[in-house]
Amino acid sequence: MIEKLLGDADSGGFADESKPWRDRIEALALDVRANLVAHPGAGALLMSGPMDGPRTTTLNERLLGLLIDSGVDPVEAARSTYLLIVYVLGSIALEVSDETDPGPLPSETARVARRRATYEQIPAEVFPRSAAAVPTMARFITTEQYLWGLHRILDGITRAE
Repeated sequence: MIEKLLGDADSGGFADESKPWRDRIEALALDVRANLVAHPGAGALLMSGPMDGPRTTTLNERLLGLLIDSGVDPVEAARSTYLLIVYVLGSIALEVSDETDPGPLPSETARVARRRATYEQIPAEVFPRSAAAVPTMARFITTEQYLWGLHRILDGITRAE
């Protein structure tokens, strides 16, 4: 199942060689997120064993090639590939961890509202910084936050070139 979900992301914008490398990686990250968020139970499967099947290995090879062809040193490209995988899969795992109901996740808006209501219970007199950060923390599961983090990582890869 993991092979299918990750392998299905190996197309679309990522496969479009006319696009800049950052856009292609962003497209891949968004596709992987969409595939895994649509199947929240897959997160546990993902973390239960190695991801060394033919489709995931091919995806890794293409990602390495994209970075190397873009001028990233091969060692930095390998390290960057791992960093990207950890960020993408870790973000998704945390995003779906709140969900206990099987099936597709509720809308992003509904999940943010539910998280905000939970976080608003944080006692400000005990945890003033956390209480002040509730509007931001409630949005940690949004596409906007996901891309914010991805862009910071891509900026770091660019600086390492």
